[in-house]
Amino acid sequence: MKYKTIVLERLKEHPNLHELTSNRTLLSTIEGYAKELKRSHEAWKECLLGARPESHEAQISIEALELALKDLEELFH
Repeated sequence: MKYKTIVLERLKEHPNLHELTSNRTLLSTIEGYAKELKRSHEAWKECLLGARPESHEAQISIEALELALKDLEELFH
């Protein structure tokens, strides 16, 4: 999973992207958010697998990523 790529795509929609690039903080911002996204994704996978152990791992991973992305969006605001 390319967490940095996902974060970059989400940041492209953010109004402060120009500020991040002009301040030369874009890369460190992406790396920080990517670490948080990965941590959140892993935590959601554990939670969902514990709640529904009969579910397919791939489906759990997709659902967990969707929830982690919602968490990430909240961090952006």
